[in-house]
Amino acid sequence: MKTREIPHAEWPQVLNALSNLCHKAPLAVTVEQLSSELGDQVVAKHVPLRAITYEEKGSEARDIAIELGDDVSGNRLLQRIHDVSGVYLAQKDDGSPHSMDIEGEDHVSQARIKTVIRFES
Repeated sequence: MKTREIPHAEWPQVLNALSNLCHKAPLAVTVEQLSSELGDQVVAKHVPLRAITYEEKGSEARDIAIELGDDVSGNRLLQRIHDVSGVYLAQKDDGSPHSMDIEGEDHVSQARIKTVIRFES
């Protein structure tokens, strides 16, 4: 397994590629939020990833939005990470995603957080 920091200029391209994977075949994920200030929390477990996008302009610039859920159950969740400062992608030997770490800020408390997305096989 190999982990690399994604350069800021590549964030839109890499996140769009992950979103396109979701549209071809459902990707189940577990999302956790890690913070020394807020404590560690599981945001969602074993849910389909619908999309992951980077906002480049406007009032939500430098935010990453993670859309979770499915059309069958109607359960949907939008997890937004503000003021993102780093994106790291761990890939399996075959190139498929293993996990993604996103460093940013909690939208309510403004505490620094790391959001971890674990891709399930």
